[in-house]
Amino acid sequence: MRSWYLLAPVVALCALSSCQSSSVLHDFDEDGSLDENDCGPSDPLVHPGACTATWSLTGSYTGPDTLSADFTATFTGSCGDCTNQSFPVTATR
Repeated sequence: MRSWYLLAPVVALCALSSCQSSSVLHDFDEDGSLDENDCGPSDPLVHPGACTATWSLTGSYTGPDTLSADFTATFTGSCGDCTNQSFPVTATR
């Protein structure tokens, strides 16, 4: 019976203090960005605002119904393992 007297105050204190459920926010890689907003939550070099991606489509019409172009993606800043890339594109109507 004595163990109940010792346990009751602990249970009451726990119910009134930090034992209540709360939403916990995480930053696994400690880069200053919460995991839910981080593009690379395990890589501290990748976080929102660290990398700027620029896309462009440059080309010309090679005929009345044909477009020949290059789609280019360029990355600047701390982009992790992102590399600049370019792809040829041909469009017809």
